[in-house]
Amino acid sequence: MYFGCEVLESIPQISRLGKKPLIITGKHFVYFTGLLEKIQKKLENISIKWAIFSDVEENPSVKTVEKAAQAFKGQGCDFVLGIGGGSAMDTAKAVAVLSSNSQGLNKYFGEELVQNPPCPIALIPTTSGTGSEVTRFSVIVDEDNNTKKTIASLSIMPDIAFCDPSLTYTLNPYLTASTGLDALSHCIEGILSVRANPITDILNKETIAMIFRWLPVAVKDGKDKQAREQMMLSSLVAGVSLNCTGTMLGHGMGYTLTLDWSVHHGYASLMFLPQIISLIRERYAQRVEVLDKAFVGDFANRKVENSEGKIIELMEKINLKPSLKTIGIEEKDIENLITRIEKNSQRSLRNIGFKFTTQDIEQVVRKTAGS
Repeated sequence: MYFGCEVLESIPQISRLGKKPLIITGKHFVYFTGLLEKIQKKLENISIKWAIFSDVEENPSVKTVEKAAQAFKGQGCDFVLGIGGGSAMDTAKAVAVLSSNSQGLNKYFGEELVQNPPCPIALIPTTSGTGSEVTRFSVIVDEDNNTKKTIASLSIMPDIAFCDPSLTYTLNPYLTASTGLDALSHCIEGILSVRANPITDILNKETIAMIFRWLPVAVKDGKDKQAREQMMLSSLVAGVSLNCTGTMLGHGMGYTLTLDWSVHHGYASLMFLPQIISLIRERYAQRVEVLDKAFVGDFANRKVENSEGKIIELMEKINLKPSLKTIGIEEKDIENLITRIEKNSQRSLRNIGFKFTTQDIEQVVRKTAGS
C-alpha cells in the first residue's frame, strides 16, 4: 500500500507482479488529465510493456468484464492494473478472476466461489469513496437480470495499491460529494451489520468523524490538499472495515436507484439510510446506540439529537438531499420502485439482525419520497 501525493513515483514496484499488465480504465479521465500518459512513461522507464482496455462504463456489466478478459488473454497479459473509480477497479478485479477461471463470470458471484488464484492485481484509485483498492469485493451489473451482483473473495484483494490524493483534485463537487457519501455509508452500514465487531466499530467511528470534518471542505474547494488526503484515507479505512462487515440495506435499496434512475452509487447508497435508521431504532436498539455514539464529537451539531438528523444535515451541506423527489421519482413510480428494491436487496437483507419485511421497505421508500 502506497499512500500520499506523488506515490506514483513508486509505480516501478509493479514489475514484481509480472511482465505485461492490462491497463483497465474508463474512456475519459485518464486521457484528459494526462494520467495515462504519465503512467505509460513510468512503465517504459522500467521496460514494462502493456495493453489497454478503456471501455469501462459507470456500473460495469458482465459483458464488459468478459470483453476485457478476452483482451487480457489475447494480448498476452499476466496481471491487471486498474485505474479509476470503483467501476474500473471492480472490473480489474473481475478480469483477474477470469484470467485463471474458465467459466462465465456469473459462476463466481457469491461468497468465496473463485476456485483458481487470480492473476496479480494493482490498483490506482482516482476517487475517494468505494474503497475498492483495499477490498475483497467486485460489484458488477448482471444485465440479463438488471441487478448488481458481487464477487466476494479474499483472492481478489489487490496486491499493490497506489493511493495518491492529488488524483482527486479535478473531481467536480457532485462526484466529490457522492463518492464521499459512499465511504460514509460503508461506515454506517458497517456499524449496523450483524458482522460488526469492536475493531470495525473503532475504525468506522473514526472514519465517520473524518468524513464529517473534511467532506464539506473537499466539496467546497477541490484542491484543498488536506481535505483530499483525509477523504482518500477515509475511503481506504472504511474499505478495510468493509471486508469484515459487508454492506446492508442502504446499499441494497440504493442499487435500484442506480440501475433504473442513473443516480450515482454513493448518493443512492445513502438516500434511504436516514429513514432506515429511524425505522429500526427501537427493534435494533443496541447497534443503533453504537451508531449514535459515533456521531458524538466536536464535528457534529449537538443541537441535532440523532444519527439520522446529523446525516441529513451533512447531506444538505454538500447539496445532496435524501429525497426521492430531488431525483425525479414521482408517486406513480413508487410501486414499481418498491418491487424492484425488494428484488435487488435480498443479499443485503441477510446482513441485518432481524427480518426486514416488504412493509418495512415500503415505509422507508414512502417516507423518503415525502422528504
